[in-house]
Amino acid sequence: MTQIAKSRKKIQMIREDIKTSVKKGDVKNVSILLEALESELTIFETLYSAP
Repeated sequence: MTQIAKSRKKIQMIREDIKTSVKKGDVKNVSILLEALESELTIFETLYSAP
């Protein structure tokens, strides 16, 4: 599995975790997960734009 594929999978997992936390009303966890998502999206963008 490539680095991009791993990053994409991680982004999908974080999104699912966010959906679950929102349903449970766990605002603190949603905030933490959003930070993790932002970080992983930055990594994905860096990998995707690399030559």
